[in-house]
Amino acid sequence: RQGLAFLGGRYSCIDYKGYRIATGGHMVNHGEDDPIVQTLVEVDAPAIEHKDFNVPIKYRIAGKDLELEGKGGLKRIVSAASRNEEETNSVMAAMYSAMRKQEPSDELSLKNWLLQVTDNTGIHNIFQCQAAAFTGVNAHDFPAGEFVRFLRTYGRLRGTVVPKNTGKAVIDALKAVIEAKKGQVLTTTRASQILVQDGVAKGVLAERKGKKLHIEVNVVISNVGPRKTIELAGKQNFEEGYLNRVAEDVKPSAAMDYIIVSDKPLLDSLLFTPEARRTEAWSPTSLFWPEEAPKGKYVIEGYAAPLSTEDYDPREEYEAFLHDLKQEFPMFEEYGGRILLARQFCGDWPVNRCYQGYDPPQTTPVAFLYNVGDGVKPSGWVGASGAAMS
Repeated sequence: RQGLAFLGGRYSCIDYKGYRIATGGHMVNHGEDDPIVQTLVEVDAPAIEHKDFNVPIKYRIAGKDLELEGKGGLKRIVSAASRNEEETNSVMAAMYSAMRKQEPSDELSLKNWLLQVTDNTGIHNIFQCQAAAFTGVNAHDFPAGEFVRFLRTYGRLRGTVVPKNTGKAVIDALKAVIEAKKGQVLTTTRASQILVQDGVAKGVLAERKGKKLHIEVNVVISNVGPRKTIELAGKQNFEEGYLNRVAEDVKPSAAMDYIIVSDKPLLDSLLFTPEARRTEAWSPTSLFWPEEAPKGKYVIEGYAAPLSTEDYDPREEYEAFLHDLKQEFPMFEEYGGRILLARQFCGDWPVNRCYQGYDPPQTTPVAFLYNVGDGVKPSGWVGASGAAMS
């Protein structure tokens, strides 16, 4: 059941002023190895049309765009930001030890772990880019051990693909399977209560088009996040330890997202800008599916996490973005650039429903009530891939 009029939530797309815009994620991080694709295969869903993410990944440091791909890519980028060769070697030795020998403790943030090796802001911002771009969590909030587990997952699996129509293609394929097996997918249907009797989930109360629904089930699977699940089922049905963990650990991550259009291409790579005010990531989305923009128009998506994802002023974030946009793309106005859409992901429409590394398990103290989605991601898995893995 889905409260919105369309399926997929933050993993779908909408048509806006002639452009097809992702409502959130628009990639499948690990190609055929990704749990999203493996789920589609497992349930014999219709194949989705996709293209390989075949643009280079670059970091802009000291005015130069350096490619991450290839042997020694990370060292090349770290070296460009380092004060000397000794600093480069110290950072790379620490990364090697963390990845191959002993991962750092989750009691340390990524920032504090790096501070044991260097206080170089330029190097810190390289890792800040990675943390914020993939999870909406800043380095000072990202558990160091979890960051390493994320890098391991990313490094051992196959490359990213970009579905046509973004995540909507995946959601439509799953809907087709459900309906083929005589199941129902209800939109504009808002759940009002999870029914629990003697510690066991028994059903759901919902409302659709003014009509009350009482749905009896054997299992309830909730995708609204652990906090909302507790609210729907009633706190009295959960043990105190679980309630405390959710209250302390589960908080949504936030980010700002900007859709930029132009008459000429502004970008031909996935670009990280660690020297910008907000260390943004920029993706040339229309390079993959040009038909998702009007003919002769080009789209890039700019993405950044505010310095504090719990206390920030969206207007200040927008001003910082405008500064970075003009600094990083000086041809913006000459190329007919304009901002099509400025969005913030926060609260009930977050980047993720739980900070990376703080997710509780999928099981709950209520029998036959389970959480899934980006509020209960398994360790090392991020975003939509983490939601699917749950």
